[in-house]
Amino acid sequence: DCDLSSARSSSAFPSPSQSPITAMQPSNNFASTPTKKVLLRPGSIVEFYTDKSYFATPAIVAAAHETNDSASTQKYRLIRTINNDRLENVDESNVHPYEVYEDGTRASCNIGLLETPYMTPCAVLSHKTVQNGRIVMYNVSYLNEGGELVDEYIPFSRVQRIHGRRFGSHRVE
Repeated sequence: DCDLSSARSSSAFPSPSQSPITAMQPSNNFASTPTKKVLLRPGSIVEFYTDKSYFATPAIVAAAHETNDSASTQKYRLIRTINNDRLENVDESNVHPYEVYEDGTRASCNIGLLETPYMTPCAVLSHKTVQNGRIVMYNVSYLNEGGELVDEYIPFSRVQRIHGRRFGSHRVE
């Protein structure tokens, strides 16, 4: 469901022995805050958002290149993990390091399928890593269609945090 093994068949992704989702260490594919301008590698896990975005959406870098214009900026091709949408020519200013969400983070969770997403407001209760630290799973809480409170673990790829501050803090107090 979030292993992304089908996405790895593309030449833009690492070989099966190189999981694009690894433990949160400097040597992994999760993007880290660069000290100098560096192109993120294909397979890096990032968040996509702009200054005006309400959500920060997890994404995978599919390709990266530098432009030859006077600004000499970097552009990325991303795959949003929530719905598998492809985003072309994304400016580097909209690609941010992915960090594990804090307990209490307000978010929107896809409790449906990748092909037919069903997004609902949720809150991150906690997180854990599985498959030898390669996959981040969030314990989230949300109201189901029957109005019942549900707590369940879902993969990071199905959780997008609230980035915009239009309605207050992004954390539940």
